[in-house]
Amino acid sequence: VEKSTVTIKTDKGVRTFEVDAKTGAFLNGEVCSLPDVQAATELGESLGACQVIFYTDDAGNLVYLDISQNP
Repeated sequence: VEKSTVTIKTDKGVRTFEVDAKTGAFLNGEVCSLPDVQAATELGESLGACQVIFYTDDAGNLVYLDISQNP
């Protein structure tokens, strides 16, 4: 949170993105802040399985991040 970054591990490797005020961030369908995302993911196993969807622009900058808890 202090660095305004998010790191996402995918099948293709680990990617770290800068997050700014223009980045859309959602947690279980609700607009949230980067500290909200950090608090939820720090819960570890109590968060359960989750799906992370993210989009980047043509330059590779993160523009959208959505974390949804799977039932």
